[in-house]
Amino acid sequence: MKRYLITLLLLIPFVLPAQNEQIIKEQIAFDYFMTKIFPKDYIGFSSKSVFFSGLTESKKRIFLAGRCFDENFKNLFYKFKTIDTKKKLKIKTNSFRFSKRKRNKYFDMKIFRSMRHKGYDYVYLSLYKKNKHYRDHYTIKIKDGNVVDFCYRNEVF
Repeated sequence: MKRYLITLLLLIPFVLPAQNEQIIKEQIAFDYFMTKIFPKDYIGFSSKSVFFSGLTESKKRIFLAGRCFDENFKNLFYKFKTIDTKKKLKIKTNSFRFSKRKRNKYFDMKIFRSMRHKGYDYVYLSLYKKNKHYRDHYTIKIKDGNVVDFCYRNEVF
């Protein structure tokens, strides 16, 4: 029994960082979007005009990133169109206050789980506005905990 306890205590420092590593990428993308992109691209809107559950989606997805970045995403798209991890991650919203209810006039924000490709992590984030029939797509590229670049696309339907 004593041996198992010692083994467990020795493994904890290696297990905990691996769990936190996954959370960090989505949090970095969220923080970058809310501090750098949202204030410039959504002038006149506050975070209160956005519905966000505070959780990531359980799926991994990249949207049209191949059009923005030089990496060859063709194989990645066919291989990993959507991966359901069945696990959502909690995002710290810090000082941002979001709408508690979905409303037609508000944006609906979704953050998907990160995907790794050629040493970079990609986090896909979408904003959807129902009464205007459009969706904005952002794929945020992260390397070593820093945002390197982001890709923006939109669609009207």
